[in-house]
Amino acid sequence: AAAPAAGGLAVQVGAFGSAATANKLVDELKGAGYPAYVAPLARSGKTLYRVRVGPVANRAAADSLAAKLKGRRLPATVVTGA
Repeated sequence: AAAPAAGGLAVQVGAFGSAATANKLVDELKGAGYPAYVAPLARSGKTLYRVRVGPVANRAAADSLAAKLKGRRLPATVVTGA
C-alpha cells in the first residue's frame, strides 16, 4: 500500500531499528487484510522503520482503525503524513 500524502492520516503500530522486523509485521498485517507499509525515518545516521496502516479518509476512520489494531494488541497511534 502507498503511504498517505503529507497531511493524510494513518495509524502507526510500531517503530523498529530493523527493516526485517518491520517488514515481518507489515506482512502479518497485510495477511490480515490491513493496508500496512513501512515509513522509514533517517535520524542521526540511523534509520527507524515505522510500521503504519492506511491511509484513511478522516479522523473518525483513523480512530476506528486504531481501535481495531489495539484489539490485536498493537500500540496504535493516529499519525499524519507519510
